[in-house]
This record gives sequence, C-alpha cells and structure tokens, in this order.
Amino acid sequence: MLYSKYCICSDKSIDDILSAQRDIPLPFEDMLECYTRCLTGCGSCIDQILACVKDRKPFFEAEQQA
Repeated sequence: MLYSKYCICSDKSIDDILSAQRDIPLPFEDMLECYTRCLTGCGSCIDQILACVKDRKPFFEAEQQA
C-alpha cells in the first residue's frame, strides 16, 4: 500500500508530526488529537504513523508511564 507522507487534517507532514511526538511524547490517541486532529478528521495518516513507529523503541513514553 502506498501512503501519503502528509496529514491533510493538520496540514503537516508525517515527519513534522513524528518530530513533535519525539519532542513532547504523548499517548497515541492524545498524539493524534494534539498533533494531527485525526480523531475528528479523515484519519488517513493514522496507518502511516503506526507504520513509522511500530519498530522503534518506546515511542510513546507517556503511555508507558501511565
């Protein structure tokens, strides 16, 4: 499957979204709400974001601490 490297709802690149998550880690759903607006938008970038982070060391530090 070919993914876009852009989030239409937030008008941000996937790299910008992941960079924001690295700077201020949030649980996944909070990250989507804060950095992408995908919980109320189209959600087309969610699979792309998951694919980018699935093999990384704990990317959602705040989620692990909760």
